[in-house]
Amino acid sequence: MSFDENHIKQFTSAGLVFGGLLATVASSLLFRPRVSIKEISVDYPVSWSPRGIWGLGDVGKSPIFGIMWTSIYLLSAVLATALTIEGSQHRISQDPDRQLTCCGLLFSGLAASSLWPVVIGEPGKCALVAASMQLCIVAITTLCGAILSKVFLMDVWFDVLCGMTLSLFSGWAIVATGLNIGIVTFAYNHGKGAQQPENAYSFAPLILSVLLGAIAILFANPILPAPLLISTFFMKGVLEDWRIWSATIVCFVCISTAVGMTFVYRAVTPFW
Repeated sequence: MSFDENHIKQFTSAGLVFGGLLATVASSLLFRPRVSIKEISVDYPVSWSPRGIWGLGDVGKSPIFGIMWTSIYLLSAVLATALTIEGSQHRISQDPDRQLTCCGLLFSGLAASSLWPVVIGEPGKCALVAASMQLCIVAITTLCGAILSKVFLMDVWFDVLCGMTLSLFSGWAIVATGLNIGIVTFAYNHGKGAQQPENAYSFAPLILSVLLGAIAILFANPILPAPLLISTFFMKGVLEDWRIWSATIVCFVCISTAVGMTFVYRAVTPFW
């Protein structure tokens, strides 16, 4: 069985994704953070940090964190396996070069995020800033991949899967970056262990919903705002704070519009 250049690119793409997952596993085994994410959330509470459903429960114990990261890792594992199996069956990507680039960006996002718990767990405010910068890199890298993937404009199913994985990763990384910046802001304004005022509020969810929604519509990617939309139902004040439920509405409207844009772009040549 012979393989041409496009087969090699597809197998390389699969290897990059497997490599990103391996980096995540190796980091969790080799490096133990000094403090848990829950402890950091308690020490530096962010008013819009997800909690239990409808914003009930304690800070730092939201199931949304596990749901999102588990989904990202599972989709990545399925993608890498699919690329390998499909390549061995001589089923090749619609655009191997684009796929290779996207998988390289996915590898970068996975590798960079694997060390985030270690960095943010270090003592001192500088570690919090460094963790925010690290998440910014993850968000930008995966967002570039999500845009480049043309997720629902591709015809091969594993190309679509690659775009879905990057889009979910990017959307969640942007939310996580916003939360991390909120932690840094609280640390410098109030200090470690200070109590969050009961009437504290933030425009961050609404700003993020507009940002993600605009990108989703522009590039016909309805998955990008989905992590924020889901997260709003775990935020305190989702039913009372107009900033939270407005973000929910904006996400929903933008996702619906982005779905419509996929049909428009499939009927005409996209501009990117």
